[in-house]
Amino acid sequence: MTIATRMRRMAILAACVLGAIAPTSLAQNQNITVNDLRRENDALRQKIDQMSSQLDQSTKKVDDLEERIRQLTQQIEALQRQLASQGAAPQDPSQTPVAAEPMYATPSADEPYTSPDALFLAVQADYQKARTEQKWESMEEPRQRRMVADWARGAGRKFRSRVEWVVNVSEVRNTPNGAVVVGQVMDAASGQPFGSMDVTLELNSTFARKLHEHPRESTWRVVGNVSAAPRMNPERTEQGFFNVPAFVGPYAEFLFELRVTGLAPASEPKDTTTNGQER
Repeated sequence: MTIATRMRRMAILAACVLGAIAPTSLAQNQNITVNDLRRENDALRQKIDQMSSQLDQSTKKVDDLEERIRQLTQQIEALQRQLASQGAAPQDPSQTPVAAEPMYATPSADEPYTSPDALFLAVQADYQKARTEQKWESMEEPRQRRMVADWARGAGRKFRSRVEWVVNVSEVRNTPNGAVVVGQVMDAASGQPFGSMDVTLELNSTFARKLHEHPRESTWRVVGNVSAAPRMNPERTEQGFFNVPAFVGPYAEFLFELRVTGLAPASEPKDTTTNGQER
């Protein structure tokens, strides 16, 4: 039997099979109504919406974890700087240790806008005052959490000010819209960090250009508007090992925001501060 003959026979057989199947398939398809299709379409849309919601939640969790890692990295770097500043321990165990020089200038709650640490102390004092006035110890836990949430909103409005800080930059990360800078606020009188907390500056493209124009400059004069942004965390009842974000008190964490409006190398005169207008 030739190949052509075989192919003709296979074609005839296929046609017969299709002829037998087609009526059954058509009958089955005729049983599917428009309403059935609509219900199936709605079910598929619901499934897509559920999957989209799950994706959004997963993305948020990843963003939260990345922020947590960044905060922990800053905390570790601060601890490393502290250990380095303390120097080696005395070799002779009988030798009386000499008190080390203070690593940080002392922040004060009475001057809350001199540094992030001072702002934290002022916010913490305000929190303790609110607890006393509200008779914290007599409250049930749900009411305590509501009180902290109300206090946090009020403190965010209360603690706001224009500031001019000298910041020693330790890290610069370029972004599509500018740069993110991490550093510590310095005390001009002592030359020491004004507390242990880092400050994060989100710079627009104008400020980022200014920064890159002075690659050897590590100390910058920053002008901006700072505001406390404490928040209620229903699961935070104690400081914890890393203390990130800073623990204000039961259910209360300390955060702050700084909107930069001016930037210049600390070595330059004050009137050279860039105002941050996009060019």
